[in-house]
Amino acid sequence: MKRKTKKYLATFTAVATGAVFFMAMDIIQPYADADWVQQAQFGHVVSVAKTSSAEAADTVGVFLENATTTIADKSQPAVQILSKAADSAGLSGLSTATASTDEGTETSEASSDGVISSTDVATVTTGSNTALSSCKAVIETSVNAPLNVAEAAKEESAKNESNGQSSGTTNQETQTSGSTTSGSSGQSASSDSTAAQDAAAQKAAQEAAAKKAAEEKAAQEAAQKAAQEAAAKKAAEEKAAQEAAAQKAAQEAAAKKAAEEKAAQKAAQEKAAQEAAQKAAQEKAAQEAAQKAAAQKAAQEAAAKAATQKAAQEAAQKAAAQSTAQKRLHLVAFAKQYVGYPYKWGGTDPTKGGADCSGFVYYVYRHFGYNVPRLGFENKYTRVSFSDLQPGDIIRYDTHYTIYIGNNQEISAENERNGIQIRTLSFRFGRRICACRVIV
Repeated sequence: MKRKTKKYLATFTAVATGAVFFMAMDIIQPYADADWVQQAQFGHVVSVAKTSSAEAADTVGVFLENATTTIADKSQPAVQILSKAADSAGLSGLSTATASTDEGTETSEASSDGVISSTDVATVTTGSNTALSSCKAVIETSVNAPLNVAEAAKEESAKNESNGQSSGTTNQETQTSGSTTSGSSGQSASSDSTAAQDAAAQKAAQEAAAKKAAEEKAAQEAAQKAAQEAAAKKAAEEKAAQEAAAQKAAQEAAAKKAAEEKAAQKAAQEKAAQEAAQKAAQEKAAQEAAQKAAAQKAAQEAAAKAATQKAAQEAAQKAAAQSTAQKRLHLVAFAKQYVGYPYKWGGTDPTKGGADCSGFVYYVYRHFGYNVPRLGFENKYTRVSFSDLQPGDIIRYDTHYTIYIGNNQEISAENERNGIQIRTLSFRFGRRICACRVIV
């Protein structure tokens, strides 16, 4: 029964170790072309894993140690992934297998397939937890591990590689002759690997602790510096606030004083304005009284003057009217003396061969000094209505000019047969267009 259990446990341990290894291979596979993979001897690990599951367990531990040391400064996410892989392997039953073995030192006969011996199983199950714990410690501290630890891990990897190759050859020979020698070689390789891993893990842990203490000290110093800066900033802000408050108070006091001065000045101005207004009102009243008296006096004088002027104007108008009336009468009497004189087309002097209608009007008015045109009298002088005709006004018909002489009569040079004649107003000369006044 014990033999079957050991065989079962040995098989389970080998399968679990291989699963951890190949899981690590799958995780790291995306980085297979990187330099750190080549430095970790990836190809050798694969070849060894195919030849001996017992040596694969030791090689997985060495591989994980070297891999995490190599990628410490290159890929932090990869370190975390490998750490999870080691945790998963530790929880997959290796510790249970170790506890189930009778003290882990009993040697049994080789398995029926001649590949995995009971000694190999004991070696694997005894060193698995220790290797995994050391591997996990190396993974957790590899990010901060110095360069000399990485170099030591590389040398240990080279040594284990050489031992692994030698052990693989010996194991193949032992499978032909017996399984006892293979078990001894496996235990020796496992012990060397575990001791190297423990030493590296202890040194890495010490260095991590020293770095952690330095980081904590730096953090404390940074915190103290930040606190000092915060205190200085707060003091500066308080000082600035006090200065701002003092400045604000000074500004408010100045504004209040300015307002008071402005109010006092305004009151003084208002008082002065009132006094000035009163004085101006008094002066205005005096001026108005004086102006009123002067106006009354001027009105009286103006009334007297206007009366005088009116009388003079009336007299002048009367005299002018008398003068104008006399001019009209003189003009009519001058025109009447040419009744019977001949008509001549284009003529302007009845005494020199005759005159036409417009030429006769032109001749009469020119005689009294009026600068009338040869034609178009209505365009130069003021027009009057036919109901307001006075002696001396010029009447225009469609094709004829006459001079109104009063009593509804007119005089003109009619034609070659009649000459200059006096006629009663009628429409014998066509349509009556307008009348204009020369003597005003």
